[in-house]
Amino acid sequence: MRKTFMCLCFLVAGAMAFGGAVGAQDYKWPKALKIATPALGSNSYNLELAWANKLDEMTGMKVRLLPEDSPSAKWSNLKSGKFDIMQDTMGYIANWMVEGRSGYATPQGGPFPARFLWQNDSMTFCLFVRGDSPVKELSDIAEVGKDFRMVHWTVPGGLEILQATLAWVNKTTDDVTLVQTGSYPGSVRMVAEGKADFAPFGIPPASVFIEAAANPHGLRIIDLTPDTDPEGAKRFRQYLPAYSFGKTMAGPKEFQGKTGWGTVGGMICNASMDEELAYNLVKWTVENFDQIKELHPFIKYYMNIGANKKTIDGMFLPIHDGVIRYLKEKGMWSEANEARQQYNLKVQKMYIDGFNACIKEAEAKKIPMDPKNTEWIGLWEGYKKDNGIPRIQVLTDAEIAERLKSM
Repeated sequence: MRKTFMCLCFLVAGAMAFGGAVGAQDYKWPKALKIATPALGSNSYNLELAWANKLDEMTGMKVRLLPEDSPSAKWSNLKSGKFDIMQDTMGYIANWMVEGRSGYATPQGGPFPARFLWQNDSMTFCLFVRGDSPVKELSDIAEVGKDFRMVHWTVPGGLEILQATLAWVNKTTDDVTLVQTGSYPGSVRMVAEGKADFAPFGIPPASVFIEAAANPHGLRIIDLTPDTDPEGAKRFRQYLPAYSFGKTMAGPKEFQGKTGWGTVGGMICNASMDEELAYNLVKWTVENFDQIKELHPFIKYYMNIGANKKTIDGMFLPIHDGVIRYLKEKGMWSEANEARQQYNLKVQKMYIDGFNACIKEAEAKKIPMDPKNTEWIGLWEGYKKDNGIPRIQVLTDAEIAERLKSM
């Protein structure tokens, strides 16, 4: 009898273990998943590739990466449903894409219900000059003359980055000379080669930055000083409200620990993504973390559930319902998270509804909806101002609770 009982116990335990294994694989993955990434060969592309290859291998789903140099093309294709997921930085998504600013103020590229899916990166950009520059501190920029050449990366938002930097020291773009470039690598090389004096978006771990820093003159990072100059930092964040200040943690040793500006990077999707798919993507990532964490240096630090929970606790974009469901199962969704979600949903809806209203008005008045058309931009910017649509920005739980009282 004892022997029979023990056999039954083993059978039940085996069935439970087998059932658990099957349960974890019960979800029927779609045939394919299309992910828009930054340019081929970029660190963001390589990071996404490492995760996607393992996802493809373990689920049987064909995960296709679609490198796209144009952020506006990525955004419009995510909006239209051509892509399932988009990889980019959250601050840029918030302050340009969702807010419909610069090159995103088009019917194809305006705001839509985008949702945060999962973090896999944290980007800190640094202000930098060549090593032989007389500019050694942020305050030195206040003393430069009109001949000081600042790199203007001609992407949507590129000019605002310069305006934010100059606002810190109470200057404007009229006080310097702008030197245009169409690419990030080009901007770094221009400073290294002496074709420009300053650029505000250095990425110390990037290969092009390391290569440029090896030039005979070297490169020098100019520290931001939010602690000692909070008013300057406040002026900066009027242009880049969804960005924070942080330390560089990678790249050549002499650049580590410098204070720059940045935001987390990761994956977003449309709210229309199937909840089961979003849920299972996150669940798969967490449950298989030991198998993916060494595939790329950033995965270990930024894709784990702890790092994502910290990011979600301060996120300024709505979280996808599938992710929320998973976090609730883990006991990691708080009342503060819910309040933040409701606030972010309300603000995003203001942008979507307002933009659609402006499109109808522009169509009725036959106003060309071109981002370079001042009449169209004036209509949209005026609508936001008249209707009190707030900028998307980093807020504390207390600030969100206070804002919700009047919404």
